[in-house]
Amino acid sequence: KRISNFLNADELDFTSVSHDISRKEPLVIEDGTFSWGCDKDDKPILRNITLKIQPGQLVAVVGPVGAGKSSLLSAFLGEMVKNSGFVNTKGKIAYVPQQPWIQNA
Repeated sequence: KRISNFLNADELDFTSVSHDISRKEPLVIEDGTFSWGCDKDDKPILRNITLKIQPGQLVAVVGPVGAGKSSLLSAFLGEMVKNSGFVNTKGKIAYVPQQPWIQNA
């Protein structure tokens, strides 16, 4: 059932992340709330997040298992459903998970 739900899921809205190069900060989330699913029953995983990374700033995302580290990074990439708020990335961004998933085409 999980695989069926995944394969039949709606496409993500890639316009949910702005790419405004005039912004000073390379990474911004303002009052963002995010969830993994599109259903109304899906509870938000990240709520009311505000984070502004300044140019040249080194940031470490740390915390215990299940704290939302990967979810935060996925929110910047536009891979989560944005329920509310503003997200902007400036420049190139990449994410390499600890356990890569390669889809056989």
